[in-house]
Amino acid sequence: MIFKFEHQQEEAIEGIKKAQATMIKAQNLISVSKKKNKPDVEAIAYRAFTTAQNNKQRYERIKMQIQKNISYIKNKDGFKMKLDNKITGIITNYTGRVEFTSDKPPYDVTYINDESAKYIREGDVISTYANSSVEIECLDGRGSVKIGEYSSLKIKKKDDTAEILSLIKGNLDVAVEKAEKFALIIDENVKKLLNHPMDFTNKEINMLKAKMQRKFEVRTPTAVLAVRGTKFRTNIDKAGRTILDMKEGVVDVTNLKDLSHTLVYAGERLIINIDGSTTKE
Repeated sequence: MIFKFEHQQEEAIEGIKKAQATMIKAQNLISVSKKKNKPDVEAIAYRAFTTAQNNKQRYERIKMQIQKNISYIKNKDGFKMKLDNKITGIITNYTGRVEFTSDKPPYDVTYINDESAKYIREGDVISTYANSSVEIECLDGRGSVKIGEYSSLKIKKKDDTAEILSLIKGNLDVAVEKAEKFALIIDENVKKLLNHPMDFTNKEINMLKAKMQRKFEVRTPTAVLAVRGTKFRTNIDKAGRTILDMKEGVVDVTNLKDLSHTLVYAGERLIINIDGSTTKE
């Protein structure tokens, strides 16, 4: 996963540089327009400066979060923690108000902030509010999800064959690398992921590789989405319907009413109603 974070960090740094360049240009234009008494141009330049300034702050926050993530993953003890199957993901970005609730007594509610990296454990429920979203990277680096506003997602307990996410309400974007492709990437990078590779046993490394063969499942009240290498969005609307929009790849959908299966391909939409009836578009 660390090579993925490093790439994201490079993108954030590039975003900061571009925002800074735009701010300088806008400041120069503001100065010139004031001298030439062109208030319309000055207003446009000021809006450009404000937008660039906001973008710079956003990229700086993303960079800071990624640095915390990298620091955690590079830490030997932190890396070994994910081998125990308790930590399932790490938050890579968020906006607005986001909280997660533990399924263990006393059922603590934690609000996400910029103070520290946040890690998701089995049983946690992640919830978002108005104008809020959160992005989570699975610790094996193969999959990532983005939870939209007014949404709730539960991280179900894993079994030997699958990692399971349960969408309670709202919408979810999912991107999953094909298992075979990702296994090749890990074979080439596993030693690079560790600061001190000789401190890790073959058993521990094999455990990590075994995780990458697990399937991803997204469950809703009306369906189970068996995820292969793919990108898609699913949401539960106010009527309780599950709506699946495919962007790439294929998803095998199990209708929980009659246990029928439907393959949904890129560019297609599948709607599963509460009564089990389906519509494919």
